[in-house]
Amino acid sequence: MDCLPLKNIAKMPESLDIQSGSMGPNDKDVMAQLNVAHPLQISELKYPEQQLSLSSQMIRNHHGIGAQLKFMMELNATSKVGRMPFLPSSNASRDALLGLDEMITPFDIYGNAEFSEKMSQPHAVMERKLGML
Repeated sequence: MDCLPLKNIAKMPESLDIQSGSMGPNDKDVMAQLNVAHPLQISELKYPEQQLSLSSQMIRNHHGIGAQLKFMMELNATSKVGRMPFLPSSNASRDALLGLDEMITPFDIYGNAEFSEKMSQPHAVMERKLGML
């Protein structure tokens, strides 16, 4: 058999000299273009806060400051109630106070914690929370 000649293999340089600029990875103009948000995105992020503020103001106007304080204290108390750190919490009582239990949102369909891929070991999580680790 005849031996076939091997092709010369080009050697890779030790380092690539990438300078900043339009082709560099740290170009600020490119990052600004990538981080452009939809105009409604900011409004949608602020919507729950605005609704809570509006609801609180309406309670104060109709029923007085005592009812507003009671509502805010109940909301604060229900926000602090939770399950063990490795179990997801539905926040049903908080949703009932805010009226979110009567609405179906995309978060209800796509944002369920039970479908998340994050799974941790319950014993390790509790030991870390209790300061045993």
